[in-house]
Amino acid sequence: MIKPTLVIMAAGLGSRFGGTKQLESFGPGGERMMDYAMFDAINLNVGKIVVIVRAEIEHEVKQLYSRLLKGKIEFETVVQKTEIILPGTDKTFNRQKPWGTGHALLSAAQSVSGPFVLINADDYYGKEAIEKTFQFLLRQSDPTSYALAGYRLINTLSPHGRVSRAVCKTNSAGQLVSVVENLALGLNSIGNITSEVAGKETVVSLSTLVSMNCWGFQPTVFQFAKDKFQDFLCEKKNLDKEFFLPDVIQQLINEKSATVKVLAVEQRCVGVTFPQDKKTVIGHLNTLIFDGIYPENLWK
Repeated sequence: MIKPTLVIMAAGLGSRFGGTKQLESFGPGGERMMDYAMFDAINLNVGKIVVIVRAEIEHEVKQLYSRLLKGKIEFETVVQKTEIILPGTDKTFNRQKPWGTGHALLSAAQSVSGPFVLINADDYYGKEAIEKTFQFLLRQSDPTSYALAGYRLINTLSPHGRVSRAVCKTNSAGQLVSVVENLALGLNSIGNITSEVAGKETVVSLSTLVSMNCWGFQPTVFQFAKDKFQDFLCEKKNLDKEFFLPDVIQQLINEKSATVKVLAVEQRCVGVTFPQDKKTVIGHLNTLIFDGIYPENLWK
């Protein structure tokens, strides 16, 4: 049996955070956020870790993790390129900003041969989400059966500002029907959680399941995403937009090309949308270390 792979998206620019948050230290031993997902993956007997980076940070990431992970697990970096060939031509188009999470997924296609979990580098997911997603994939015989870890909204909010979250709607079988980006989620003046969809403010339940980009995929997703990216590029108006992974998945669901099981996760997912979030994340990690979930120094 092919061991699953952990794929980490670390090519973002971190505009609101104000720096390369993928390489920012959060743990007492200087650990980055993605170090904790790597540590969990190793303990779950994952076969390989692939980190998707932009060209500017590839050397630093490769040098760092080749040393830290040596003898522990197979490790590889892949670059999410900004230059692409326009469909039906031999012309290249280049831009400074990455093409988005859907394109990041495609960057890992040559490095993944079996089931894999895809996550962000700048979120702490917890072992529960990664373990549930891997276990689901390993039980599947259907190559188009995918998974998504769904977190309770209350466990994903930032105390420092409003955030965007993709709200999951499921059917009676727990399969994803739609994943809709809700903007400006946060507390209003009377203590309700509200969001903005199409310019309208609505109240959202604290227990609502939302996506934090912890996906479980089979390799079939690469061809699906490649086809959708070609369609995306055929629209010239899209050349300054991002190719988002949730949009790809929504299209596959609508076409009945794939199914996505939403796996409810009760742990907290913390990230660094704003600079002030760093203190919150450090506090959360220190609590987990105190409780014995992680050692004080992951790689010692």
